Amino acid sequence: MADLLQISALSAGYADTTVLEDVSITVSDGRSLAVLGRNGVGKTTLLASIMGRTTFRSGQIQFSQTRIEGLPTYQRNRLGIGYVPQTREVFPSLTVAENLIIAERRSRSGSSNRWSIDRVYDLFPRLAERRTNGGNQLSGGEQQMLSIGRALMGNPRLLLLDEPMEGLAPIIVDMLVKAIERLKTEDTLSIILVEQHAKLALSVTDDAIIMRRGRIVHSGGSQMLLNAPDELANLIVAH
Repeated sequence: MADLLQISALSAGYADTTVLEDVSITVSDGRSLAVLGRNGVGKTTLLASIMGRTTFRSGQIQFSQTRIEGLPTYQRNRLGIGYVPQTREVFPSLTVAENLIIAERRSRSGSSNRWSIDRVYDLFPRLAERRTNGGNQLSGGEQQMLSIGRALMGNPRLLLLDEPMEGLAPIIVDMLVKAIERLKTEDTLSIILVEQHAKLALSVTDDAIIMRRGRIVHSGGSQMLLNAPDELANLIVAH
């Protein structure tokens, strides 16, 4: 199994503030990674750094054998990285269908790639029901589905999900979990999932890291941590 993303000794942050220090991770094709830890430890900054939204300090980020730490965000997206930010960032004045269509990426021959608007509707039937609704007419859960669907329309190889379950009703969380499981099995996407609900994140991922103060303090299999809840709790809450 080939490595898709390799991060080596990454340090990054915002303006003059350094958040991440000496972070190294590897994500292989078709593998999923949970990023766990308390609030403020650098989880969101890690995803933002992969996407080029932070101030780069040092280290290397290699995606699909291409060094990307010096590339702008749009070029990273074109290489195959899809990003679903915590803020969702749907276009409020556009309909559901329009939000999806503007993100569609076609092959050089002009034919559609794997992801189409109909396939997104199959993954999230609720979006099909609200296809003519504006982005500002959707519930929080529906906006999250739309944000994920929009990222998929770019046909990514790696999908970055920043706390997609935050603040959502249990029935919506269940829908999103099932969607992530489908993406893993049907589309063999590589996924990095940042999530506060540790057990939930571990249940849908292959591997996990735990962060503390901008550094990785644990790396291993998700199932191992699920089977050791006391160790998981100690790793997350320790200062």
